[in-house]
Amino acid sequence: MKRILILLLVLSTVAFSAIAGAPLSVGVSQATRDQWNNVASSFETNTGIKVNVHPYPENSLAQQAVIEKTTRAGKVNLVMLRNDWGKSLQRYVIDLSDYEQRLSDAGVKLMYVGDHPLGVIIPFAPDWFLAVISWPENPDDAISFLETLTGKPTLATQLPSLSKVSPEAMIKSFATKKINIAEHNPKLDGSLETLLDAVKSMVGTMAANFMSKLPAQAQTTLSGLAKMYGVPFSPATSTVTVVLELQRGHTSSASVAALSALGVHKGAIEASTSLIKVSIPLSQLSTIVSQIGGISFIRPPYTPYVMSITGQGIHAIKADVLHASGVTGSGVKVAIIDLGFAGLSQAQARGDI
Repeated sequence: MKRILILLLVLSTVAFSAIAGAPLSVGVSQATRDQWNNVASSFETNTGIKVNVHPYPENSLAQQAVIEKTTRAGKVNLVMLRNDWGKSLQRYVIDLSDYEQRLSDAGVKLMYVGDHPLGVIIPFAPDWFLAVISWPENPDDAISFLETLTGKPTLATQLPSLSKVSPEAMIKSFATKKINIAEHNPKLDGSLETLLDAVKSMVGTMAANFMSKLPAQAQTTLSGLAKMYGVPFSPATSTVTVVLELQRGHTSSASVAALSALGVHKGAIEASTSLIKVSIPLSQLSTIVSQIGGISFIRPPYTPYVMSITGQGIHAIKADVLHASGVTGSGVKVAIIDLGFAGLSQAQARGDI
């Protein structure tokens, strides 16, 4: 009996590890294996996301898309398909309309059937496109991989070396730096913009948009800046905690659904009627600003402080002079007439009270 229990425990542990650490799986043509291995290696270096490249004969790639769609086995997340197969295989691949703007902004060339973006044209094989046929555990991993197919030098060759300036000097520099009003995003709190500017200055704009875990020097600098500005920041995961203020008339449920679609874990989201608190990788903040509708402002959470001064009214109205003369009002009865609080029910309905 003990042996059976131990065996079950081992098997469940192995299965759990396999699920928890499932890599991104990409099906490619055997003829392009070397190019894909280079793309995958660079992507892993820059993002920390593991990629498994599976080479297949060209004539079996369409079959992989059909099998995955019908069995939902989750063995392959992205697959390489010929452009002229797009129309016949449209129902077997995932429509990327929700990510169209993000992919276009990244500089990739989208492959369309009608008005529907079905994948990204492969720069080193322009007669082919890479399509998503099943989402990985984090859909953002698949989209980030597609974003690398620009035909430009990979991040590994573009990353600037980190500044030789000490983190302390970097913190001091950014603490006094003013944001250009023309570049300021009115939806984003200035402290969060400063953090984004800091990481882009240290690792480059492209890398900042991809890297879920930042280099140690960047983490130290950001930790110092975040502490200075009161922004909850985790150096271990490079995540920030922010509050999304909703526009009037928008419900939090719609915004929560949009966050989930971007790969934000539900456990990282707390929502009320008009506010959403969420913990996200700093690299994902710009995406949320540009893609989540119904948001009026994004800021750090407010921190309540206990005030040390109990009151200043007595001195302000010079009542202390009367007290010194023995006039304290002791024994005097005071009547308070309360006519109610205007707008109480509306404030409660909005979740303000």
